[in-house]
Amino acid sequence: GPPGPRRLSVVSLTTRPSLPKAGKRLVVRLVAQRDDTGDVVPGGTVRCSAKIGTKAVKTAFRGYFIEILGSAMFGEQSHASCGWNVPRGSRGRRINGVITVASDGLRLRQAFAFQIR
Repeated sequence: GPPGPRRLSVVSLTTRPSLPKAGKRLVVRLVAQRDDTGDVVPGGTVRCSAKIGTKAVKTAFRGYFIEILGSAMFGEQSHASCGWNVPRGSRGRRINGVITVASDGLRLRQAFAFQIR
């Protein structure tokens, strides 16, 4: 069909571990695509923020892109990655976060929320 609008959309959002655990690192990966070309976004800038209640959760590392070259080996695609250290004693609470990706003059903001185990 005809190309879509010049914007970014979410292909997938995955977490490791699959459910956040108190006292452990949470890594969230976002695969984004350009709707006008259908291509997975290979790079850009990544901003990561998360809160539990009103309190900001400390990032484990700065958000960054991982570019996977060639065909999607093992189902891996280029993605933005964010990480947080989920505080001890936060079990049963919710972590709410936002990943913002900017690439080629386009921006995508994706929110998430998970119960902490």
